[in-house]
Amino acid sequence: MTVPPRSLVEHLPNDVLLTLYDGMAQYAGLDALLSFALATPIAYAPAIKASLARARGISNRWSFEFRDHGETIRLESRKVIGNLIHARCPRLHVGEWYLIMPLRDKNRQDTRCSGPFRLVGSLAWSLLPIRNLDPIRHVHLQARGDEPEWMPSVLPPFLSTLSVGGEWFDERRDWDDVPRTVTHLELQWCHMDVDIAQAFMASMRNSLRRLTIKYYEHHRAKFMDTILRACPPGIKQLELVSRGPYSVAANIGALLDVIPTLLHLETFRIMNCPNRMPLQLLAALAAAPNLHVMRLGVHDLFGREP
Repeated sequence: MTVPPRSLVEHLPNDVLLTLYDGMAQYAGLDALLSFALATPIAYAPAIKASLARARGISNRWSFEFRDHGETIRLESRKVIGNLIHARCPRLHVGEWYLIMPLRDKNRQDTRCSGPFRLVGSLAWSLLPIRNLDPIRHVHLQARGDEPEWMPSVLPPFLSTLSVGGEWFDERRDWDDVPRTVTHLELQWCHMDVDIAQAFMASMRNSLRRLTIKYYEHHRAKFMDTILRACPPGIKQLELVSRGPYSVAANIGALLDVIPTLLHLETFRIMNCPNRMPLQLLAALAAAPNLHVMRLGVHDLFGREP
């Protein structure tokens, strides 16, 4: 029996393969990388490892749904492929994360092979259980008031970016398990009780370096005040992005109090604020000792830049 010659790729060291596959994930996307992994056995393990380094863990159930009594999974969009989900389903193990692979049917055939791309695949052949959470760096938690059981009970131990959205209250979860490796916190149209918000920020006091807040409701001013006043002193980047009729004046007091304490602040960004920037805030930013970048995206009520 003649053994076919090994391809040039098979001769490359594993760390070189990881670099190649990371580049593929960055420029071609996780869907393309995972499709390549399924088609090339020699690439499977390093491609999965490279995917996990860029995959985002999501608990937002709107991104996917189970059908046919848990036999199939339907995705909201193709962009969900390559992310990780933590979900409760009779056919899934409670407490585990699953990598969403390119969707395949029960015969292990790519669902794109039989016609137009379908966003439905077999649960058994479209989800890969991930038991080692160490490579996962980014998780998004989306609260849904009527289904608290969809929240993951375990967060990956070496998270660097934590994204949180939705309404969070006392019964939702205990934030004591937030890894001390989180350097970037992104709040996406989020709200918490004051006590929970304070404990949440305190859990990242020693590690957090970047805070991004996306908001759109003026009545969240108290929550914003709590988050801003609890900013860890090591913050280097502070970003506020508005999606609606929010005025920075609602939280000017908190900003004026916290900015002088952020001695390591290098970048301040506020976008889409519908009024002119208060002079007190500009003066406080001008006095920040290490501020190098300041981006102020100010619009009037008609969306025009002044």
